Amino acid sequence: MRVRNLVLIGSLIFFSGCFNIDPDKVTAYVGKQIENAKAEMNSEYAKGKVSFDKKCQAALQTTLDTLLRKELRCFQTAMNEALNYTDSLKTEMSKLKDDAAGSDVLIKRIFITEGKADSLFNKLRSAYRTAEQIARAKDLKIEVKKSGDNALGEPDVNERKNMFFAMNSPLGVQIILYGYQSELLKTGMDCLDGYCPSQN
Repeated sequence: MRVRNLVLIGSLIFFSGCFNIDPDKVTAYVGKQIENAKAEMNSEYAKGKVSFDKKCQAALQTTLDTLLRKELRCFQTAMNEALNYTDSLKTEMSKLKDDAAGSDVLIKRIFITEGKADSLFNKLRSAYRTAEQIARAKDLKIEVKKSGDNALGEPDVNERKNMFFAMNSPLGVQIILYGYQSELLKTGMDCLDGYCPSQN
């Protein structure tokens, strides 16, 4: 929903140039809508993160098995490291201006040249691997593996990094990072359902 709204906003910007519409009004309206969409995404992520942490604690309470508790803690740590790193990158991107000249070059430098895309993908890979380890059902293990491979663009990870970070705007990168967070939280919650099913 939020991504669709952002696409519609982008279309509005484009078409405002085709018609005789006051560009300052369009810019102000679009800016407000983008900020609202970002706030909504951040709010949903924060709620999901709280739910995930609570469910991790509940899962730990379901077993006295020392090895299993250790695996669950490793899973929680790997997930939180990936989520927190992704969040720090979103914060860094929110400080950049979308319409600033050269922002795409700056993003390429940050993610590709300086290696933040490599760090992000390593943390995501670790989180998906630990999720696969704690998943109880064989079908879920396969699903988690596929989700991780899809998120990272396996087998050609470099192509995925270039596609997302070589020529993108700060807003585009924030949407991609939010997508990673959402998918990772969903995967984590699905894995924890094997320990303490969701109450719907």
